[in-house]
Amino acid sequence: MTGYSTKYSRGKLVGFKNYFVIYADKPFTKYSTWKDKDFVKDALQITGDHCGAVVGFETKKVKKSI
Repeated sequence: MTGYSTKYSRGKLVGFKNYFVIYADKPFTKYSTWKDKDFVKDALQITGDHCGAVVGFETKKVKKSI
């Protein structure tokens, strides 16, 4: 997952972009994106002033030994 934010916590900074890359060692089992207040189901890419993504992974319960 890759992206960037143009928000700077200390005010306006002209041309600022904070890039990120997220790696996962499991495939996504669910994913969705959102833009403003609307979810966009099954979209792998989205662009906008206020947007993001939600991802899910398959997990399994692990027994704890005492």
